[in-house]
Amino acid sequence: MTLARQQISQSEADPTLLVSRISSPSPSCHDEKSVNGLPTYAAPSIFPRDYNVPSCIDHTSQFFELLTAPYHPPASLSPLRRATPRQEDAERCAAMVDWGDTDEDSTPQEGSSSTLQRESSLPESSAKDISIYVPHGPYAWAAGEDIQQTETLLSLRQGSMCSAYIQTGVIAGRKITFISRRWNLDKQADWIGFDSEMALYSSEQYLKPLQGVIVPRIIGVHILPGAISIAMELPHQSFWMEASPTMPDVLKERAMQGLEMLHSRGILHGDIELRHVLIGGDGAVTFIDFQLSRSTNPDESVGLEKAEDEEFRFEKRLLAFKLDLHGARASEIQKTEAFVQRTKRNKRRDALWRRRSHGARTGYIPPYEEEPDEEKIVPPVHPHDLQDTVDEEFRRSPNTRRCSWTEHRRR
Repeated sequence: MTLARQQISQSEADPTLLVSRISSPSPSCHDEKSVNGLPTYAAPSIFPRDYNVPSCIDHTSQFFELLTAPYHPPASLSPLRRATPRQEDAERCAAMVDWGDTDEDSTPQEGSSSTLQRESSLPESSAKDISIYVPHGPYAWAAGEDIQQTETLLSLRQGSMCSAYIQTGVIAGRKITFISRRWNLDKQADWIGFDSEMALYSSEQYLKPLQGVIVPRIIGVHILPGAISIAMELPHQSFWMEASPTMPDVLKERAMQGLEMLHSRGILHGDIELRHVLIGGDGAVTFIDFQLSRSTNPDESVGLEKAEDEEFRFEKRLLAFKLDLHGARASEIQKTEAFVQRTKRNKRRDALWRRRSHGARTGYIPPYEEEPDEEKIVPPVHPHDLQDTVDEEFRRSPNTRRCSWTEHRRR
């Protein structure tokens, strides 16, 4: 009671103390008015009923003053200037660099081995353009441009001399997805067909008009750390597979038409394996890997050798056999087997004639079996070559290679 009386007496002596203890009304669910006779409820509050929440729009609050303060732009900064190094520092740095031979006559040419080895010390995420190939058509805009921010999505093939990957990158501000066919610079002395393949892709006489039709479009040739990369357009934007003997006949016929288109320009593929014949998701056929190709118009300066007429005929038969187009596999095997058996019978006749020449009694010796006229026009394949082809197809046919980089990216 004494404490309460002291508080009341102090309040009477100073009325402001009493006012400060009276809480101003605060909106809450307890003070909501009814609507149509029904109560309304605000969100529950964690504060007591008589707690006075400060208003954020109080003109005397610091928050309101900061919110309504006028904008004053910062003072302009003086531009940075590159400082000129001291003479002694420049001389010391120059003394630490091995400039090598600086004679004008010894300047390496663009694309030479020394230039490629020096430029191959680039960041892993960039590919510097080199003037081995100039893109054209839909990729003319990429001429002289480097590929930046490269990222490998999938490895297609690994080899000691050459490998292939699906990559993404940015070239001239555009993001692209492409196949990077890399030639290992450490194995440059062992390269087979790099120069001839680039000559085929670059020349109007050879593959350049067929890019985007039955051969891939070349985006550019770039130098990478330890390798040269040929950037190629994808056979299809989402899916492609290797040709196989189990695919529909319409696709087999398209593959044969594509090969005939190559041959019509005097180009022999030279390594006509099914893994070098790709079928896109739209049914388009793409031939790849021309480092063993030859031509009816050879070019010794790039190692492009001459192709003979019979080689073109044999290559068509070989692709038809690998694809088993219209029963070509059974027909070729039957023709070769007939040739083998006929040769064995004629050898036995030779042996009988030799015995008879030495006085032995041999009985009737049947006449030699002549080569059929049909086989004179289309001779049978040598059994060893046929067996190698059958073995290769048997190893690869159970699992036809398919590639879907969009599926890989989703995983």
